Order: sequence, then structure tokens, then C-alpha cells
Amino acid sequence: MSKFLSFETTNNGTVLFPIVDGCFMNISSPEALAITNGTITVFFAGTNMSQSLIDSINSAQVQAFQSSWREAVSVVGIPFGTTIDSVSAEQGGGDAGPGEPTCDYQITVSPAAANPVQIIYYQGGNGVVATVGIGDNTTLFGADCFPQPEIDPSQSPAPNPANVTIVDVTP
Repeated sequence: MSKFLSFETTNNGTVLFPIVDGCFMNISSPEALAITNGTITVFFAGTNMSQSLIDSINSAQVQAFQSSWREAVSVVGIPFGTTIDSVSAEQGGGDAGPGEPTCDYQITVSPAAANPVQIIYYQGGNGVVATVGIGDNTTLFGADCFPQPEIDPSQSPAPNPANVTIVDVTP
């Protein structure tokens, strides 16, 4: 079962956070929020971090857990006046990157897609772009588990997300 919280950020696009068995939040200042699931901790920097943001995260968590779907993404409503400008992560007590656990992802692009699709993923903390052709599939071996691969939001024309499947196939 994979359930995630989805956060919209100003500089990092959409960030998915795995909630596993639940998560805990801590706001250390109006500019910083930390959220952890016991395995990974993500630090959000921005403006006007407050209890209302924590309430939105808790609400999204409840929605995800109440979903009967085995895989669910709940969007966190960012309160008016709050922005999330940057995201960083720690996993296993250290910075996510070289030496940290990796995942394998299978990317499939439907024959109905209008154009090849660019996928952004990370290896050893470094951003990588892979292009997957129309009606093709590829496996990204050894990709960082967080953040998960996503369609390049700057690709023009923008691909239809319904034509792209990204699946974690880590053994």
C-alpha cells in the first residue's frame, strides 16, 4: 500500500511525501516545517508556516488513510498567505544521496501519447532527465527513492499524464 501527501511548492513543483503509517510535523519557525514518517524527514522552507498548515496536513493524512484505494495521493491545501519555496530531505540519519537506498522505476508511455515524454529523476542526489518514446517503456535502475520520478513540468507541449505510467518495481 502506497499513500502519499502532495505539496505544491513555488520552486520544486509538486512534491510527494510517503506517509507510511502516519507522519509527524514540527514547525520550528514561521519559515520552517519538518515532516517525518520515521524513515525520511523532509524540510520545507517558506513563509507563514503555522498551525493551519499542520491542520491541512493532518486533514490530508486522514483523507488518504480513509481511502479504500491501495495507492492514494492526498493534496495538502496550502493556507492562503503560506508558501513553500524549497524542499530538502534526510533519510536514515543522513542526507539523501550517494550510499542511500535506491529504487527501480518502470516508465511506460502509451501509444496514444502525442510526443515522447521527458522524465525527471535523481541518482545520487543529482537530477537526471530520461526521454521515453511513444509506445515505449524503460526501467530506471538505481534512482533515488525520494523524490520519485515525475514528468518534466517544463516539457512543451505538456504530455497528458494519463498517457504515462510510473511504477516502483524495486525488488
